[in-house]
This record gives sequence, C-alpha cells and structure tokens, in this order.
Amino acid sequence: MEGRGRESNVLSAALSKAQGEVEGPGREEYAAARSWQAIVHCGDGCGRARPRVVRCLMPWFVYILRCSDASYYVGLTENVADRVQRHQDATGAAWTAARRPVSLMFEEEHPSETAAVARERQIKKWSRAKKEALIAGNLAALHDLSRRRKQPRPTT
Repeated sequence: MEGRGRESNVLSAALSKAQGEVEGPGREEYAAARSWQAIVHCGDGCGRARPRVVRCLMPWFVYILRCSDASYYVGLTENVADRVQRHQDATGAAWTAARRPVSLMFEEEHPSETAAVARERQIKKWSRAKKEALIAGNLAALHDLSRRRKQPRPTT
C-alpha cells in the first residue's frame, strides 16, 4: 500500500504540472507543452522498477467565429480566449485578419487533438444554415439539415 500512495503522489504531481500549477523553473516549458509525460514506477513492492508512461493531455476546442462581413470561420485550439485574441490582433488566420472584428459564436471541447481536427473538418463542410443551427443549439433544425440535400429524381 505504501507504494500505491507514492504512485498516487507522483500522478498528482504530474497532473499539477500538466495543468500549469508548477512554481519556479520549468513553468514555461510545462505551460507551452501540449502534453506532459511522467515515468511512474508500479510501486507494488516487487523490488523491480517497471516504468509506465502516464500522459496528461490538455483538452482541445473547436470554435466558430463570426467575422465583420458575416462569414464564419471554424478553427481549433487548446486555448480559446488566447486564440480569439490573436484573431482580433490580426496575428491569427489571414481570413480573419481581413475581416475584423470577429466574435466568438460557438466552442466545443474535445479530449484530443485528433478528435478536434475531425470535428473541425466536419463542421467546415457544413452549409451556413447548418452552422447557424449548431450555434443556436437548435438540434431539431440541425437534424433536418443533416438529411441529404438532393431529393431523389421523380420517375416519369
């Protein structure tokens, strides 16, 4: 049991570091890292060190901005507030730099970058009406708009 408590403390320290709760030297490296890995020994009292990698991932977000020309921009990031500010400062995407000011209309959290990229690609393919239904949270309209746009040809 003593080993498990030690492992728990190491895991807690790893999570704290991953979440930016590190004081002193190294804080910038942890804050800038997309993930943080810790080598944790099993601590079961067997006398052998069997390292295990624990990865603490920060969540990713898909967001939709409304530009000054009423167009929508879909993107992904780990820090929505920082990314929106970069769009406002014209240091984000070229699309939004030419269409400032922008306003955040929607954000959605995902557990990994892979999941966020897949969702971003999905939303980017959607029609304007479907994006507006997502922003409004109108699930009924979103469902209706998800049906095939082309109706089958009538047989004559």
